Amino acid sequence: MNAAKYDIELEFSSKFDMTVVWRDENGNPYDLTGATARLVVGIPGTTALIACGPATSVSGFNAAVGTTDGKIQFTADADKLTSLSFDRARYNIMVSISGGNPATAPDSVRLMEGVVVGSAKVPNV
Repeated sequence: MNAAKYDIELEFSSKFDMTVVWRDENGNPYDLTGATARLVVGIPGTTALIACGPATSVSGFNAAVGTTDGKIQFTADADKLTSLSFDRARYNIMVSISGGNPATAPDSVRLMEGVVVGSAKVPNV
């Protein structure tokens, strides 16, 4: 399976909330009961990663996988994003159907990948 290509925007100092629905070729949602998912953003010019999902050591970054609805939701608290500063980065979403660590499980699938465009929050005036 080829990963879907989709670019996203990440507004620094705002809560990040992204929901993906994984569907088969007929438009039916996959049964993700027991599955795990991970979103990783690699920030260029650094070794910094933003990770949401299993094996994430930073609280405030979360991945929630649905059941028969095929939904995967990634969230990050606003205070976790305030120190970030980049124009463009790359991300990928990995899913382990067996519930293992999506970064290392043998059944992991790269579901999506693309560019993250970083932007500063415009202050209220």
